[in-house]
Amino acid sequence: MKLYRYLSIALLIAVMGCGNQTPSTPADDTVTDTEPAIQTGNSSNRLPLPDITNSSEPQVQTAAIDDPSIARAAPVNPTRAAKTRGLVSPRGVPPGTETRVKLKLLLITATDTETGFDAMKTFMTRIGVPFDVLVASQTILSSDKLEAEPGLANYSGVILTTNNLAYFDGTTWLSAFDPVEWQILSDFERDYKIRQVTMYAYPDGANTGLNYSGYVDTSSTALNVTLTTQGKTIFSDLKPDISIGIRQAYTYLAQVTDGAIPLLQTANGSVVAALHTSPDGREGLALTAAHNQYLTHSLLLQYGLIRWVSRGVFLGEQKMYFAAHSDDYFLDNDVWNPSTHANGGVFRLRANDVISLVIWQQFFRFTNPQFSSFTIDHAFNGEGYQVNSRANCFPIGSSTNDALSAATHCYHSAFRWINHTFGHLSFNDSTSLADVNSQISQNLIVATGLGGLKLSAKEFDPSVLVTGNHSGLGYFDEVLPLVNAGKSHASVNLINGAQALGIRVLASNTSAPTAPPICISTPEDCSQNNPSPNQGLRFPSNLPSNDILLEPRFPINIFYNTTTPVELTDEYNTIYRGYWGRDLSFQEIMDYESDVVISHMLSGSVNPHFVHQSNLRNYGNGNCLLCVFMKNLAGKYAKLKTLPVVNLSMADIAKRLLARSAFDNAGAMAIWNKTTGVLTLTSNNPSTIIPLTNPVQGTQYGADRVLNATSGTSIIIAP
Repeated sequence: MKLYRYLSIALLIAVMGCGNQTPSTPADDTVTDTEPAIQTGNSSNRLPLPDITNSSEPQVQTAAIDDPSIARAAPVNPTRAAKTRGLVSPRGVPPGTETRVKLKLLLITATDTETGFDAMKTFMTRIGVPFDVLVASQTILSSDKLEAEPGLANYSGVILTTNNLAYFDGTTWLSAFDPVEWQILSDFERDYKIRQVTMYAYPDGANTGLNYSGYVDTSSTALNVTLTTQGKTIFSDLKPDISIGIRQAYTYLAQVTDGAIPLLQTANGSVVAALHTSPDGREGLALTAAHNQYLTHSLLLQYGLIRWVSRGVFLGEQKMYFAAHSDDYFLDNDVWNPSTHANGGVFRLRANDVISLVIWQQFFRFTNPQFSSFTIDHAFNGEGYQVNSRANCFPIGSSTNDALSAATHCYHSAFRWINHTFGHLSFNDSTSLADVNSQISQNLIVATGLGGLKLSAKEFDPSVLVTGNHSGLGYFDEVLPLVNAGKSHASVNLINGAQALGIRVLASNTSAPTAPPICISTPEDCSQNNPSPNQGLRFPSNLPSNDILLEPRFPINIFYNTTTPVELTDEYNTIYRGYWGRDLSFQEIMDYESDVVISHMLSGSVNPHFVHQSNLRNYGNGNCLLCVFMKNLAGKYAKLKTLPVVNLSMADIAKRLLARSAFDNAGAMAIWNKTTGVLTLTSNNPSTIIPLTNPVQGTQYGADRVLNATSGTSIIIAP
């Protein structure tokens, strides 16, 4: 109760300071807390080696037809001679037969390098939608591909990468489908009322509902588009007033034909997406911009496309996640000196910083309702904690030996906590089992034992662990030259010790290098990233038997050794001046780094992000580097999505990773009887949880409901 009584007063005092979080010149540190620095572990010895990979903007991998000159040269309606085939006659739904469809999508592409192919394939994999791929230039389409039996469709939706499936065979332009295949597809969509999305369409009139009126090459200047009235309904997860910038994607401009409905349009009325219905009742949605799995407009639009083409009923789900871990709590970190462009000195959180952070977190939740559940996770090192410290909510200027320990005792329930080992020891092949046990168990005592913080089960889960610098996993980044020997060279004693002490989740680092010369093993062995979207990793089979899950964490380029905007800006430009070709301002750095994290969120990734305790310093007026970053992130997100952001603990994230792996391996399938409205789920494991997005049952998230069901479940969904 002391915490909330204090906040009710302190928030009123802090509002003015918290409102200005990006000063052009950082304020002087006015903290009066002069507590003595205590001797802490070895975290201050780290080299300033921030991850460069994650700070480099993803390069757009454009397919051949997305090159403006090639796209303009491609014929609108390429043709080809009839292919040799077997069964061609569409069977359809015989009279008196119930109409049934499997909840699976069919992605059709001319070639496996076609623009939009990787984007849609990646996106469907991310959210767990079952799908098949048909490379039309290599495989003949026949009705038995589309129908399991008369009345049972193999697919509930069709996605084309381009409307004409044009490709260049080295001599001439061809359509990947011949006339018979186009007819088979049309008959299938008509008979089963299957919708079709075209990712990248030339506005050819009746087939797309769009007439060509021009084109834009957006490689240098963005094309901004907004949602029409119907577009706001289809893309209901987006803010109604969103402005979507199409960048690095060749885009056709169009006007709708009679009866077509525009979805996305430019300020002057040019249309880049529309709905159309053919004379035989087939429904289509066509977009005229190219796509890539990294492009913001692709990330924003793809979920709405899936919802529309599947009529809102599909296996899988998507949520927006964000969690922030702050490492090295109770220890000190190096501090970057802008005058020498190198490390100089150390910094350890003070009581004032903790109080300021508690106030800021409450204020942030209140002013950013989409982040209303946001809670910082502190990865702590108990070596820097004063045993038996007494709670003191106002230790500034007091005679308390360690004000940080005293303040943390008072305010620990405002946060979540993660075991980061006792002294931040870097584990390697020479680390003894006794040292492993000591590092883990001593920190558990600080968390819950006699003389410790006495953290509740809600605040702390003893089964999760973040090792110092993600060490012990084969990649050791505290010495030069850097070497990643791969997970197969992880510390055997770390695995055995952690397993014996009940550790079931270990943090891994998504930025671990996977290419030579740093990676000296295979890319797969060196990778500490998700093997598949929202799946965790396991140790290789050459290591001791264990059931430990590796949970990947994204770094944020707010460097561990920076506490103020001046420090961060100088170090960032020292490292990346060559990449950008100039110095970036503090605000530009915040903008770019928040863009990187936004892309992670829009992809549906559940992975947490991490910074360090030095980034929580109140450098003036209630500001901290993480605070400023979060303000940028929340502000950008609020302009894009209507959905609330899900904030999970490290343990709960691991549960999601495990559940996703089980789902991906369960062979889940659903058949929707559109005549009776009954949908039935099956899988090869009766206990596996199957997420089903549908409009009828389950937990509400945005405009959708998600039902976590098991094999054999039947629900009623309107035909």
